[in-house]
Amino acid sequence: MVICFTICYCICIDIIGLFSKTDRITAPDVARALGLSARMEWVLLAGWIGDGWLVVADPSRRKRSYKLTAIYMQRNKSNQERQSREV
Repeated sequence: MVICFTICYCICIDIIGLFSKTDRITAPDVARALGLSARMEWVLLAGWIGDGWLVVADPSRRKRSYKLTAIYMQRNKSNQERQSREV
């Protein structure tokens, strides 16, 4: 159970880190960040949408993108501000 939580936490941190550079990510961004197959990236993205921390920003088939929900976007901005003050 602890190992599963640690892996999930590390994956989430990697994905949240993508949002420090942009407000939208794509499935290929997730695959590159995590080194996953196309099939697994879609499974994860669908799960994160279902869990309520990602929403579809652009639903087009060729350029679908995702963004953080408002609550997670605010948390991400707060964390970035706190880190910039610490440096």
